[in-house]
Amino acid sequence: MLNDEQVGPESIMQSSADECDPGHDEMSAYAIRASAVRPVLVGDRLSADQHRGLSATPAVRRSRWTRTDLNFWLDAFLLLNFLILAWVSAVIRFVFPPTTSALDWTLWSLSLDGWIGVQFGLLGTLTLGILLHIMLHWTWVCGVLSSRIRRARDGGKGTMEDGTRTILGVGLMILILNVMGLGMAAAMLSIRGPL
Repeated sequence: MLNDEQVGPESIMQSSADECDPGHDEMSAYAIRASAVRPVLVGDRLSADQHRGLSATPAVRRSRWTRTDLNFWLDAFLLLNFLILAWVSAVIRFVFPPTTSALDWTLWSLSLDGWIGVQFGLLGTLTLGILLHIMLHWTWVCGVLSSRIRRARDGGKGTMEDGTRTILGVGLMILILNVMGLGMAAAMLSIRGPL
């Protein structure tokens, strides 16, 4: 392995040869030195190519997670969350007796109220996941909307600027939250207790 004194390209290649084959000979070390060395930026150290003067730009380490990976795992999480939410909802609806007679009933040490709490938590998690999913695809959503609106209006093509997309997204979020808040307020004002 390298220490702080061994930063040059020879030491990087020599270290690679030592790690690949502890009993290497001069021929295998030469083959590793002659092969293309991928630039790696470790901390503040320069890559092997930069020490040779072949590259003036810093080496960039690729992230293991691509945008496609993130979308795939987010979609898989949303599917799993939805399936569990559907299962919990079916348990609440079909396994428990009607709410008025389910007072002392439990399933796996959770009462009906506990299961309703689990259902609400899953619903909140699903909502946040869907919100993140929409945020990741927001540029695409705005692109589709703007192209359809402009095509219907004047037959032309065009895209929205980043600032316009951001304002549209924030405005839509404010509108949705206000509609949901008004619906909750109407429900709270309209509820009636038993007579």
